[in-house]
Amino acid sequence: MWAPPEHTSAALTFQQSHPFGTPTFTGPTAFLIADASAWAEATYTADSLTACRGMSFSTRFTGHAELLWTANSTFDIGYAIQVNGGALAVRQTHSKLANGAAGRERWTFLVSQAVMLAAHAGYAVRVYPAIRVTAGSVTIQQWITDTDLIGVTR
Repeated sequence: MWAPPEHTSAALTFQQSHPFGTPTFTGPTAFLIADASAWAEATYTADSLTACRGMSFSTRFTGHAELLWTANSTFDIGYAIQVNGGALAVRQTHSKLANGAAGRERWTFLVSQAVMLAAHAGYAVRVYPAIRVTAGSVTIQQWITDTDLIGVTR
């Protein structure tokens, strides 16, 4: 976080919870939250910079997932994103679209969220691992989320 000298502190935080097991999903499914207790969140607390005219808030969530699937599986993965406690919206990041042999792979992907905040406004972004299985079975062996958070005052 960068702030001019007169803006000496701010409540700009990120939190993570990673109690992820190894869940298996069998298709067909809609997009599902893979584990509601596995999330990452970036938050700017309203009024923590009272001398500020506003703030640029940017966060990036980088996922590292290892998946194991049965033959002829097709699926999509991504993040279900929640802004300020609102409704979830899925951002799809990776797909396996063609039928084929069983497999196991690791992927890295990211989603980001940025906003210009007015003075005295707060903002929170939370992401959950999400998966949609169109056919076959997919087991999530590992899912790790790294979080970057940038705040610049005006």
